[in-house]
Amino acid sequence: MNSDGLLNSSLFLKEFLAKPSVTGAIAPSSAFLAGTMVENLDLPNAKAVLEYGPGTGSFTEYVVQRLPPASKFVAIELNPKPGGRVQSKVSQN
Repeated sequence: MNSDGLLNSSLFLKEFLAKPSVTGAIAPSSAFLAGTMVENLDLPNAKAVLEYGPGTGSFTEYVVQRLPPASKFVAIELNPKPGGRVQSKVSQN
C-alpha cells in the first residue's frame, strides 16, 4: 500500500470512529473495486453524474477520467475532511 492509500485508510478509520452515522465505511474502496464497478457504466455518453458520499474519491477518479469534457460532475460529501481530498483529485483532472 502506498503512502496515499495508508493516509486514506487512516482517515477513514478515524472518521468512522468519530462519526459512525456519517461515515459509511471503515476503509476506502480499493482502486481495483472502483475500476471494476464503473467499467460498465456508459460514462463517455453521460451528460451529468452525481456522486453522493465520495469519501476520499476512490470512485471519483475513475468516473471523472471517463466523462466527456461537456458533462457535469457533482460530488456531495457531508464530511469536510475527505471532501477536501476529493476536490483536489477532481481539480487535477
